Amino acid sequence: GNAFPVTAAENSSFRQFLSGKNGEERPAVEKEYTTISLSTEADLLQLARDCELDSWSRDKYISLENDIVLQEDKNINIPSFGGIFEGGEHTISGLEITEAGSSIGLFRYVQEGAVVRNLTVSGKVRPEGSGSRVGILAGVNYGRITNCSVSGSVTGAEEIGGIAGINEETGEIRLCQSAAVITGDHYTGGICGVNKGILNNCTNTGTINTHSVEVTYSLEDITAEGLEDINSAENVAVHTDTGGIAGYSEGKIY
Repeated sequence: GNAFPVTAAENSSFRQFLSGKNGEERPAVEKEYTTISLSTEADLLQLARDCELDSWSRDKYISLENDIVLQEDKNINIPSFGGIFEGGEHTISGLEITEAGSSIGLFRYVQEGAVVRNLTVSGKVRPEGSGSRVGILAGVNYGRITNCSVSGSVTGAEEIGGIAGINEETGEIRLCQSAAVITGDHYTGGICGVNKGILNNCTNTGTINTHSVEVTYSLEDITAEGLEDINSAENVAVHTDTGGIAGYSEGKIY
């Protein structure tokens, strides 16, 4: 099912361009994919173990057959994914990632050429310490994430987003939705914290840094050499670069 109906009154070719419907997921080079069906939490844990080797998944087509509620190991993250993950409109829920580190999400890295599509993920991602590049679906996206949605909460230091912490230059996040509560210090957005690639037809209904504390500098704090420090995002004691879709973008947002 397509969650974004298009009315006949709209210019259909323009809408089609914007929605990216004319470029459905075909790999640039036709290659043989080995299909693996996922239907249980144990299957998902096995996938996470297999994906510790970043090349393992590149010729795998993973098909999620039903909803999975995480119960035994909620702290799951798939290290590096390079194949096609077909969610089949199913939901993975109960995710609770609290371990320390950066590049954290259900998928830590979605590789260039990889596709994750038609998947809903809900849970809490809150790495201990000063975690950066944190998202519910992905920590770092180099590939294509299409028609996915997330809910729950994400908390971290820098590059914090609902779908992904950072969308890299080769990354495209399309037709995705976030309803998650996002909290981060620097570069915080509903879809991704930092966008260097393409965000296309994405929607955010979650709250971003809504309990921010603003700091005001007194005149005594401001010296010539101190000004540069004050203006550096890394040295500001509060939230900087916060956006509904992306906290910071040097890529394209359609």
